[in-house]
Amino acid sequence: MKLRLPFHRRMFRQCRQLPYGSVLLLLLLLLPLPATAAPPSPYLVADINQSAGTESAEISRLITLDGVAYFVACDYVHGCELWKSDGTTGGTQLVKDIYPGDRNSAIDGLTVYAGSLYFAATDGVKGSELWRSDGTSKGTKRLRDIQPGPNGSAPFGFVEMNGNLYFHADNGKQGRELWVTNGRTNGTHMVKDVRPGKASSEPRNLVAIGDKLYFIADDGVHGRELWRSNGTAGGTRFVKDIYPGVGRPQARYLTKAGDRLLFSANDGHHGQELWVSDGSTDGTLLLKDIWPGTMSSDPEIFVMHGAGNDTVYFVANDGEHGYELWRSDGTTANTVLVKNIFPDSFPYYDDAPEELIMVNDTLFFKANDGVHGDELWASDGSEGGTRLVKDIYPGPWSSIIDNFTTANGRLYFFSNDEGFYSLWQSDGTEIGTVPFVTAALNSLTFVDQLTTTGDKFFFAGDDRIYSRELWVSSGTDSSTQLLKDINNLGHSSNAWSEFGVDDIVYFTADDGVHGRELWKHTSAGAAMVTEMHPGPDNYFSSTF
Repeated sequence: MKLRLPFHRRMFRQCRQLPYGSVLLLLLLLLPLPATAAPPSPYLVADINQSAGTESAEISRLITLDGVAYFVACDYVHGCELWKSDGTTGGTQLVKDIYPGDRNSAIDGLTVYAGSLYFAATDGVKGSELWRSDGTSKGTKRLRDIQPGPNGSAPFGFVEMNGNLYFHADNGKQGRELWVTNGRTNGTHMVKDVRPGKASSEPRNLVAIGDKLYFIADDGVHGRELWRSNGTAGGTRFVKDIYPGVGRPQARYLTKAGDRLLFSANDGHHGQELWVSDGSTDGTLLLKDIWPGTMSSDPEIFVMHGAGNDTVYFVANDGEHGYELWRSDGTTANTVLVKNIFPDSFPYYDDAPEELIMVNDTLFFKANDGVHGDELWASDGSEGGTRLVKDIYPGPWSSIIDNFTTANGRLYFFSNDEGFYSLWQSDGTEIGTVPFVTAALNSLTFVDQLTTTGDKFFFAGDDRIYSRELWVSSGTDSSTQLLKDINNLGHSSNAWSEFGVDDIVYFTADDGVHGRELWKHTSAGAAMVTEMHPGPDNYFSSTF
C-alpha cells in the first residue's frame, strides 16, 4: 500500500519537476508471458461507440468480478450505462440501459459484495438509489428506493464488515446517515439516526476493524467526532468527545493498526496529534503529543506494514526535526521518530518524505536529506536501517522519482535524469537499484502511473516519433518495444489507465478512427474490445 502527500504539499514539487519537451503519461502493467516471447502486436478489440461521429465511449469506474470487467461507458443511444466485457468483441455488451434512452444513469461507487455488483444509479424516475447486478440485464435491479421520488438517497462509501455492506445515504426524512444491506430489500435499512431529525450526521471515513465499524459523524451536539458500530442501532455509539463543542476540527486518516484504530485528531489542547482507539471511551486517547503543547505535529500519510505486523508508518513534525518519518505500533513507547533524515528542515513541507510503500518487510519512500536532493530511501523501521538507497541524480539535485509500485518482491519507479524519465527497479541495495537498460526506454521523455501484475510490463510512452502509444517490456533490450502505433495518423492514441484481469491487460486508447475506446492485450495480441461510440472523437474520460 502507498499513499502520497496531500495535494497542497505536492504542488511545489510537481511544478518544479515538469520535464522539457512534450509531457506524456506512462502506464505500467505486468502480464504473465514467456520471458523469451516477443510481445505480440496490439489489436483493437472493438469500437464500442458505433454511432455516427468521432466521440469515444468515456469508459470509467472499471471493476472486475469473476474474471469479467464491468465499467461505465457512453454511447449516443443509451447514454452512460453499465457495460461488461470478457475481452472479446461479442462478450463486450451493455448490461442494462438503466436510464432508458440517451440519458445517463449516473452510476457511481461500483463495489463487489457477495458475488454481485452494488452501486448508485438513477433510472430517470427515481433518483440516485442503491442498485445490484449479477451481470445480466434481468439481474440488474434497484435494491431499494431509500428516498422515494426524483431526488434520491445517493448511497456512497461502501465498506464490507462481517458479511454486510455498509454505506451512507439520505432517505429524505432523517438526513444522510449510516445504512446497511445484506443484499436483500428487507435487509437494507438505516443503522441509526445519529443526528435525530432531518439534519444529517454525514458519516464519513468508514473503516472496518474486526467486528467494529469506525467512522466520523456529527450528532449535532459534539461536532464531527469518532463513532463506532457493530451494525445495530444499539451498538452504534459515540466513542469520545475529543474536542468538546460543535464545529471543531475533525479526526482524520483513520487507519487500522492490528485490532486498534490510529488516527489524527485535535483535542484543543495538544493540536493535531496521533490518537489511538480500541472502540471504548477510555481506550480512545492521545497516543503521543509528538509536538508538545498546542502546536500540531499533523501526522499524515499513514501506511500499514501488513503481513501480521501492526506497525504503521507516517509523517509528522515534532517541532524540532521538521516533517520526518515516524512509526507506531499503537503504543506510546513504540511511537517514535524513525530518523531525522533532513536536519533542520522545519518548516518546509516540501522536504517531507512521500511515496511511502511497503515491499515485503522494507518501507521505500522518497526523501531529501539536504545533501542529495529527493532520492530513493528505504527503512526497516530502525534509525540505523533507514538509509539512502541510491543517489540516482548525483549531487544536491533531485532525481524526481515517483509512481512507486511493487512486483515480484522488487520496487519499480520512474526517475528523471537531466530532463529524461526512465523506468527503474530496486531490490533495496545500491547495486540492485538500476534502470532498465534499453534504447527504447532511454528515448522516452516522461513516465507515470505504474501498476504491476505478472512478469510483463505494459506502458504508454512517447519516443518523439509515435507520440503517446502502448509499449511493452520484460526488462530486456529485446523485449522492450512499441506494441503498436494505435493512432497511426500522426497523433497520439493517449493510451491510459491499464489494468489487469487475470491474464488480460485492458486499457483505453484512441486510434484516430474510433475515438477513445476499450482495448485489451493478451498472449494472442491486442485489440479493441468493442466500439461503444463509433467515430474518432473522444467521448469518455482517460482514466478508469
